[in-house]
Amino acid sequence: MPKPNSDRRATERKHPWPMVRLGDVCEFSRGLTYSKSDEVQVSSNAVLRSNNVDLESGRLILDELKYIRDSIEIPTSKRVSKGAILMCTANGSKQHLGKVALIDDNYDYAFGGFMGLLTPNDSIDPRYLYWQLMSFEFKRLVTSLTDGANINNLKFADISQFTFPLPPLSVQREIVARLERELAAVEKMKKGFEALAETAKAEFKAELKEVFEEISRGGAETRRLGEVCELIKDGEHKTPRRVETYCGYYLLSARNVKDDNLSLEDVDYVDKEEFDRIARRCRPIAGDVLISCSGSVGRVCVAGDASYVMVRSAAMVRASRFDSRFLMFMLQSDLLQKQIAKLQRQAAQANLFLGAIAELNVFVPPLSAQREVVARLDGAKAKAEKLEAKAREGVAVCETMRKAILKEAFE
Repeated sequence: MPKPNSDRRATERKHPWPMVRLGDVCEFSRGLTYSKSDEVQVSSNAVLRSNNVDLESGRLILDELKYIRDSIEIPTSKRVSKGAILMCTANGSKQHLGKVALIDDNYDYAFGGFMGLLTPNDSIDPRYLYWQLMSFEFKRLVTSLTDGANINNLKFADISQFTFPLPPLSVQREIVARLERELAAVEKMKKGFEALAETAKAEFKAELKEVFEEISRGGAETRRLGEVCELIKDGEHKTPRRVETYCGYYLLSARNVKDDNLSLEDVDYVDKEEFDRIARRCRPIAGDVLISCSGSVGRVCVAGDASYVMVRSAAMVRASRFDSRFLMFMLQSDLLQKQIAKLQRQAAQANLFLGAIAELNVFVPPLSAQREVVARLDGAKAKAEKLEAKAREGVAVCETMRKAILKEAFE
């Protein structure tokens, strides 16, 4: 079994405080187990689960509560209490193991069987313990305990060996106050960078809207898309036979169609035989405009020159009367997105069918005018992307600062 972090030597410490084990400063309780048949839409028995703990911030999220029958009697030991710490101890995703949230109020909620509750004793301030469990040292211990294959749960017997310094209560509170001030300043900076990214997106969206409103006011020719394109086609309707590894052929779906970006990060693959079969129905080529038609409907991008086929959740438009990027930008504009929203059919999820795509009213200015629009919008998009890149760099710096503050606080 991986060694806990108890091998830190006193000579390496920057403080005179004793080192204690997690098991010495809190009690641990496992959550409530119940069956699927016990779940109801609403009751007075709310249960906190893994999704109620935010992975990044360690905050408690109360907008997706699970409820079980009122007739189930929940013991006090299976209810959270103010000042206790809720921890994910079992999860299908290893990265969620060990994530924690401080119970900051007297919620009358139970906690589920995949969760644990750590109740601090009088020797430790709850917020001090919480920040110790948010520290890099604790996360490293959890990672070491779950590195093996199929190990998707934590045992308190293992994490109880986690050691950390325990100053007097007054010093604990001073450390927490300073830590939270510094982290609040970093969080404020991070929100500023995130706002910058949203501003950049909003500025481009406003420019996109203005461009096509100008075209509309200018009296450009308007036609139905089906009248001015050579092909509108969606992907394969039968379930394709996928392969595990890339062998030269991509199978696209709606999730791969992002606005102005064909994403291959989460793409499926087919072999040549399956590619040739599906390609007889629909094969996008470079310059075709792709539209997401299911789920998040109406995202638009331009196909590159790789070998693609598609499933029915994505459609392609081939239209030589358009500059591809002009058509893409037009379909992204408010004027066309409003049409798409009207035409999509609502079932279990939103869908946009081929007949509706053909009915879209589009502007058909001369190619020379289209290319002027593309140059203008490409310039605006490049400016927005530069600002967004700067914002992402800022967010990354803030995250580095946050980790450094946590590390320094407990050394």
